Amino acid sequence: MKLFKPKQILPISHPYFLLGSFSILIVVFYLFFDLPVSEWMQTIPHSIFLAAKWINLLFEPGIGILILPLLFYAFRAFTKKESLANLFLLMSITVNATHLLIIPIKMLLGRYRPELWLTQHLYGFDFFAYKDIDMSFPSGHVGILASILFSIACVYPKKFPWILLLTFALAFCRVIVDAHYMSDILASMLLALFVSQGIYVSLKRAKMAF
Repeated sequence: MKLFKPKQILPISHPYFLLGSFSILIVVFYLFFDLPVSEWMQTIPHSIFLAAKWINLLFEPGIGILILPLLFYAFRAFTKKESLANLFLLMSITVNATHLLIIPIKMLLGRYRPELWLTQHLYGFDFFAYKDIDMSFPSGHVGILASILFSIACVYPKKFPWILLLTFALAFCRVIVDAHYMSDILASMLLALFVSQGIYVSLKRAKMAF
């Protein structure tokens, strides 16, 4: 079985449709739905808020950036599961690449977090921000989460619709805890989707098995 095809296509089909769909959703939510959704989150039961807060801990940036490389080395050095080790490598590179892209975008755009709307009615972009409260777009936490799950989708592309739903459901926890708007998490998902596919194709070209 050949591990590499000369004309390697992206593992997730219809990339331009996804790009267009996500882009439209990001703009629509920013213009019409970000604020209503954020305000509606103030009415949810406290138990749901606490559950979302605990789920958020699963995709702290430090976890993805530090643990995934260690898992790659552990599986590569001490087991014969090369394909699983390579999956952790794909996750690790995607997480770090996505994170490196998100940070300067956050600082450049300087979008106010929901907290500033709820307390001071500030909404929009401040640009060239350096405080965390002004760096909402896109979401770093969701970037980590989406990078991991979309890396799995690259290896199992038929599962992509379900992985996409799971990613959104977990990412929505950032909206529940008032850390981000809907458009923030959608932007991170879109970015992680294309980063994961690009890195997957590059690794396949290097004849890595998954």
